[in-house]
Amino acid sequence: MKRIVAALFAALCLASCVPTKKIIYLQGAEDLVNRPQRITENYIVRIKPSDRLYINLSGYNQEQTDHYKNVAQLGSTNNSSNQSSGFVVADDGTINVPLVGIFNVVGKTTREVEKMIAARIVELGDMEEPTVNVTLANFRVSVMGEVKSPGVVEADGQRLTLLEALSRAGDLPATARRDSILVVRENGGVRSAYYVDLTQSDDVFNSPAYYLQQNDVVYVKPNNSVRVQGSSTLSTIGAISSVVGVVSGVLALILVFTK
Repeated sequence: MKRIVAALFAALCLASCVPTKKIIYLQGAEDLVNRPQRITENYIVRIKPSDRLYINLSGYNQEQTDHYKNVAQLGSTNNSSNQSSGFVVADDGTINVPLVGIFNVVGKTTREVEKMIAARIVELGDMEEPTVNVTLANFRVSVMGEVKSPGVVEADGQRLTLLEALSRAGDLPATARRDSILVVRENGGVRSAYYVDLTQSDDVFNSPAYYLQQNDVVYVKPNNSVRVQGSSTLSTIGAISSVVGVVSGVLALILVFTK
């Protein structure tokens, strides 16, 4: 009898434990201390259709700048009243900048677009040394599923990693799977999906999804301790822990009184 009770007690204790290998992030990253890894992934953000661009124009001559005042104001990040404006990239990949012209911007970086617009202004003879600043206004990703604060995450600049996005979403609770993070991406009319194992550093840093792109969707799956009903996720960890605690206590008492 004692052996049976002891075996049951041990089994319950083992069942209530979560292997640390399933929880610890970036296992193997300690190798980077002695062997730094060269970054080969390209995190340059390229413009896509439906992106919104803020364009700000300045110059050393105020009279020249006034000629382009509409361009300088539309999408200016210095004017809070214009945050909903800007230049939306058309389906054919172009933007139409007043008084300057039409530019094909899809597939280009914001720096490349700045040079294109500045060169056109110089070509028109209106300004000699224009300063053009182009900012991507809608660099945001959606983080869904088993995170503490699901929602839309906006990038402060033009670089956002998967780890940063998950951190801004409040990190992963104990009910989340860390070995199968799904990233869905649309690019050039093609929808792709990537799975990332956060517990393995090589899988994280070498993944094409490590550097996120605008409008990516990140989904975190629940683990086996969670059951899903409809659109709501219900955790059962608390209930299981309570049951294990009660049963363990009862078994401990049985062991004491059967000695």
